[in-house]
Amino acid sequence: MIIASDGRALELLKKEFPDLKQLVLPSYNVRYWGNHMMLDIAAQLPKIILAVYRERQRVKRVVDEWKIDAILSDNRYGCRSKKALSILMTHQLNIKILFPLLEKIVGWVNRRMVEKFDECWVPDEVGEDNLSGALSQNKRLKKVKFIGILSRMKPGKLPPKKYDCLVLLSGPEPQRSFLEKQIISQAKKLPLQFLLVQGKTERTGHFFIEKNIEVHAHLT
Repeated sequence: MIIASDGRALELLKKEFPDLKQLVLPSYNVRYWGNHMMLDIAAQLPKIILAVYRERQRVKRVVDEWKIDAILSDNRYGCRSKKALSILMTHQLNIKILFPLLEKIVGWVNRRMVEKFDECWVPDEVGEDNLSGALSQNKRLKKVKFIGILSRMKPGKLPPKKYDCLVLLSGPEPQRSFLEKQIISQAKKLPLQFLLVQGKTERTGHFFIEKNIEVHAHLT
């Protein structure tokens, strides 16, 4: 088994599975600067398309070199091959956009990319009463399988309560940092005990911002 990713996601996977082979993939390097996410994405489309192309080329070489039988891709549309069973795992089957015409265009492109895989797995329950809501509802796609909600957590005896609120952050910069600042500013005004995990897998650190705000750069 081989793990392939980049950036903070790869750093997390290295710590979780240190004995597995690891492969660095080209980074999409998507960033959100302004208040309009779709405009930010549109401006970066050439970069994203190039990253997907490079991803395809890298995967093609790896499949041939290591005789890969199956690929499970977590939202990476370039991670597929005609020589291996290729499965896309995502809940983004019905991308919602404020502009109807643009939503139709993006939806068509997204369907074309999903249909290139042998199967599409949605980590959620079937029906509208699920976590992803309308995002995973797309009757035009035929290869979709709902595999249930995934979690590493297992029911067990609860430890003594230490925190009132746990904040787990992730996602592209600088939006991750913007959200962190907003959360901290609000937490300072509340009579609650906070644990903030920044999601910075490349760092180690443990400190307090206030008596009620404990921070970890990353936790396994």
